[in-house]
Amino acid sequence: MTHSSKKKKPASLEQAWNREYSRKNVLWNSLSNEAEVKLTKGEKVLELGCGNGQTLKMIAPGGAKIWAVDFSRKAGEICYELKKKYGWKNVEIERMDASELRFEDGTFDSVIAFHIIGNIEKEKREIAIAEIARVLKKGGRVFAKVFSVNDFRCPEGKDKTKVKSNGIREHYFMQEELDWLFEEAGMKKIEGKRISWKVKYEGKQRNREKLFAVYLKPD
Repeated sequence: MTHSSKKKKPASLEQAWNREYSRKNVLWNSLSNEAEVKLTKGEKVLELGCGNGQTLKMIAPGGAKIWAVDFSRKAGEICYELKKKYGWKNVEIERMDASELRFEDGTFDSVIAFHIIGNIEKEKREIAIAEIARVLKKGGRVFAKVFSVNDFRCPEGKDKTKVKSNGIREHYFMQEELDWLFEEAGMKKIEGKRISWKVKYEGKQRNREKLFAVYLKPD
């Protein structure tokens, strides 16, 4: 199913994510909703950017055959421990870069890309989306989730990308921008919604917002 690739992510950025996951070796709180992702038993699913296993915990019990990938070694270790803890025989975990997926064309029925597209450098974003489209079967779906420009953490200015001192980035999307990326890769949007909630920060109520969308690869 896989093919070899010798290219690797820059070590400094991977190390930053390894440290991040080591510091937060717990499932982060989120508003993930099981109803957002509808998978069937036996279908082949790629979870892109498995991170600390939050989404994996949500989808693994359903019986789909899941390949969970992340370029961070620490993320892979966390997810592997979850696999052992819960006895997920239907889950495979691999270390992989989103812009260089080592899978054959048309491998997966569904791809889940939650909070990874915004972490990819701008110049590699289209490449990663094209890779998603490549490994997806015709008629397959992509479930995507990103932070919105309406989130209070979105920086001012044109770029809408926040880069930490360690190099980790988060891009905040307009819905049209996200749709364009997938449409350029030949996919069609079939569902979309905003997920908004309030948090208290520095004594004030602040707005948090995510964009959730489902894209279809036409037959």
